[in-house]
Amino acid sequence: MQIPHSCPDLGEAEAAAAHAVVASGQVAAGPVVAAFEEEVAAATGRRYGVATSSGTAALQLTLQALGVAGKRVLMPSYVCSALVHATQAAGAIPVLTDVAGVSGNMDDPPHDMGGCVAAIVPHMFGRPAAATAELAKRLPVIEDLAMALGADGVGGLGVAAVCSFFATKVITTGGEGGMVLTDDAGFAQMVAELREYDGLPVDRRRWNYKLTDVGAAVGRVQLRRLPELLQRRRALAARYDDACRRWSAHRPPATAADISYRYVLTLEPARLHDSMAAFEALGIAARRPVGASLHAALDVAGSFPGTQLMLATALSLPLYPSLSEDQVQQVIAAADQVLGA
Repeated sequence: MQIPHSCPDLGEAEAAAAHAVVASGQVAAGPVVAAFEEEVAAATGRRYGVATSSGTAALQLTLQALGVAGKRVLMPSYVCSALVHATQAAGAIPVLTDVAGVSGNMDDPPHDMGGCVAAIVPHMFGRPAAATAELAKRLPVIEDLAMALGADGVGGLGVAAVCSFFATKVITTGGEGGMVLTDDAGFAQMVAELREYDGLPVDRRRWNYKLTDVGAAVGRVQLRRLPELLQRRRALAARYDDACRRWSAHRPPATAADISYRYVLTLEPARLHDSMAAFEALGIAARRPVGASLHAALDVAGSFPGTQLMLATALSLPLYPSLSEDQVQQVIAAADQVLGA
């Protein structure tokens, strides 16, 4: 049986919490969602949280609340397509910048903002992006915590931060979910009203982007388990780091702030495809951490050497808290065989 690249860590406590909500009869957005919003905001050092049906929805509503329709929004080319979809859904124009060819992050702010009125900064693979603080001095920044919830020093530098609680994110609300985090009460209220579909004036376009109490119940348990989940991620990364000394692959040195959401190695470009196939043959799902660049998808001209380097060299090994000891040993043994010097 193949070891998946990503997998949620859900157990009896999450099942019991969801069952209690279902048994109560109050399953739509209600008091459990409100409690979850307060708890995530407190955990990230923000004053307000607004739960949504997905991370993409959280980002779209944040952009709409910023009033960016018809304007330009900066984002990296090396990231999932959800950023483009949310930006376009908010009526804004994506403007792409490059990333560092080692971390995959926006570690250096671009000199030219390209007329942008806001920037989306993902913290790739659980590593804080170094450009965040400098960018936040120049224009409103939305921090994308989809891969970095719980990392030190993230989530509080921008005008807002967004979370994804998809099944395989740092914590999950049972499959889908997201949240907008901010310190601005008016901004939080605006986002909350945009996710409503009834009982408000129809002069502004709104969406039913609410999270359910069932999902929030699962999320509250996951949030309480966050320290344990992060400790497990870091322990697994340390195991891989010890073995990595034997591999003909490179990994940037870990920092105290890194939560090891992904374990990303860089290989020689000529070896990437064959290495993924070799892992597959050994029952290990090793993947490109980002499948394609946004500049290629959008046919944007320009130079993106860091993005191109990451696409050509980056390989992600399975790393998640529910990975068993036998599976860890299988991944290391396979890597010894595939990547051994």
